[in-house]
Amino acid sequence: MNSCLAASDAATVRCWEAFFAPPAVDPSGVDLETGDLLLAGANPSGRTPGLNSIGTCRWDHVGVVVVREGVPYVVDSGSTRYYPFCTRPLHFSAARPADAWASQQSGPQMYRLSQFVAALAEGPLQHSSPPWTYERLAVRRLREPLTSEQRGSLLAALEALADVPYERRSGEMTAGAVDALDCCGVLRNREELRHSLFCSELVAAAFMEAKLLPPSSVRPANEYVPSDFARDRGGNLSSLCGCCCASWLLGRCLAALGCGELRSHATGEPLLGAEVLLRTRGPPAATMARGPAPAAA
Repeated sequence: MNSCLAASDAATVRCWEAFFAPPAVDPSGVDLETGDLLLAGANPSGRTPGLNSIGTCRWDHVGVVVVREGVPYVVDSGSTRYYPFCTRPLHFSAARPADAWASQQSGPQMYRLSQFVAALAEGPLQHSSPPWTYERLAVRRLREPLTSEQRGSLLAALEALADVPYERRSGEMTAGAVDALDCCGVLRNREELRHSLFCSELVAAAFMEAKLLPPSSVRPANEYVPSDFARDRGGNLSSLCGCCCASWLLGRCLAALGCGELRSHATGEPLLGAEVLLRTRGPPAATMARGPAPAAA
């Protein structure tokens, strides 16, 4: 079963890269603002084939951009701290506090986007076993910049959730990914629980506080998965029958008609613009084979 799901997921990735991937650009040339999104896609050893086959999406991770003094940072929620330069949100000083990660090694973390891109080219994620990395990165900008009030609410939400660990409830992400039977209430997350957060749940919760998304009474934050923030995604389980292209083309047609895209809670207009694929370099094969270097004490 796992091998079938892995083959289906691989076909999804190849389909996207062959027909839907936008041209890659240099990360240093992308102008970002607070509230924009970082999308990431892991290599096969870092992906969860079953979950990604349900979502039919190239991207399996999402974080929110915070710009400070012209420098873009990313805040996301991970099951481990990726690299030593990651800090708790929102700590911008040069020296990290000694107790920044004392309580746990998972949950929201913040890092400079440029550092993250450079680190991915050198080796796999620090605590990954087996070794894995993010082999594709993209950004997706908000169509309208945040107002000062929205920006303040977004940052306050990220700071308030700084010590919430990564998702601990088994099945919550799967329930969020399965949309086909939501109308019947099957596998739907009905209650928002913010005592642990997966990546897209953190982004959705922060966007709700900034009034970019409808409140949790309409759709709880744990019902959002990375594919909800992506441009190209298929209907549930469409990859299992090999029709990714048809499913994604239908999704684009529906988006052109104003259906399926996330919309601003304040204006009702589409929330996100086009995806911009970042030109990145993967780590050497030898580095991936031997795994990450031991973390410094």
